[in-house]
Amino acid sequence: MRPTSLLAISVVSLVAWTPVSAEEAVAPAPAPAPVDTSAAFKSMGYAMASQLRLNIGFSDEEMEQIFDGMRLAANGETEPEGFKEAIAQAQQIYMAKMQEFQQAEQERAKLVAEENKAEAAAFFASLDEKEGILKTESGLYYELIEAGEGEAPKETDRVKVNYRGVLIDGREFDANENAEFMVNRVVPGFSEGLQLLKKGGKIKLYIPSELGYGDRPSQPGRLIEPGDALIFDVELLEIMEAPTPPKGLGSPPPLPPNMKPPSGPPPGPPPGPPPGPPPSNVPPTSPPKEIPTKD
Repeated sequence: MRPTSLLAISVVSLVAWTPVSAEEAVAPAPAPAPVDTSAAFKSMGYAMASQLRLNIGFSDEEMEQIFDGMRLAANGETEPEGFKEAIAQAQQIYMAKMQEFQQAEQERAKLVAEENKAEAAAFFASLDEKEGILKTESGLYYELIEAGEGEAPKETDRVKVNYRGVLIDGREFDANENAEFMVNRVVPGFSEGLQLLKKGGKIKLYIPSELGYGDRPSQPGRLIEPGDALIFDVELLEIMEAPTPPKGLGSPPPLPPNMKPPSGPPPGPPPGPPPGPPPSNVPPTSPPKEIPTKD
C-alpha cells in the first residue's frame, strides 16, 4: 500500500477547517410567521350560534350547559345518559323560548317602527319641496340622474347593476358592483325603480318602509330596523332575459293522494343582493306618469 502523503493530508485538513465568511454562509430560511386564526374561529362560533338561534334568551348557566354538550360531541364522546328523553325535553324548552322571543321581538318592532316611520315621514315631506325629485303612485320617490338608452327592464328580466344603500341618516347598509338578480326578486321599491331606467341609466331611489322591508323585526347585527326608509344609488349596467327552462322535462309527477302542493316559497328573503321583498299587500305599480315612454 502506498503511504499517504503528509502534504495531501495537510491540504485536506486546511480546506476542512477554513472558516467561511458571513457573506458566503447560507442563512437558514426564516420560520414562517404564525397565522392568527382567532378571528376565523370566533366567526365560526358566531355563525354556528346564529344558525342555532342561541340568542333567544338562554341564561349564562344554560349556555354553559349547551357548550358542555357541544364539547362532548366535538371530542367524539358518547351521548349523555338518557339522551333521547333529554333531547325531547330540550325541544320543548327551545320552542317555548322561541315563542316568547318572537312575541317580544314583535312588540319591540312595533315600537321601533312607529318611531322610524315618524322620522321617515318628515324626511319624505322635505323631498316634496326639492326640485328634480318625483313621486310615483305607490309612494316611491326618485331622482333620475341619467335615463340610459334602449328598453327598460321588465319584472321578469335579469339585470346587472351597481348599487349602494344607506339609511336616511347616511349609514351604509349594503353596496355591490356587478350584482345580478331578477327584477322581481328584490324589495318592491327597488324593483319599481329599476323599471324606470334603461341600460346605462342612473337613479336615486327613496323607498318608504312599505315598499322596503316593512315592520319586520330586524336580524341580529343588521342596520335596517323596522319602519326604516331606504335610499339607493343605482346604475343599470345590463339587461338580460331570464333563462328559458330546459325543454323536454315534461310535467312533474302527480303528488300522492295524502299530500298537498306547497303553498309557496319558504319565508325569508331570497338569495342575491339586495334581499328579497317582505310579504306586502302593496299592489304592483306601473311606471309613473312623469316619465314619458318612447314609441
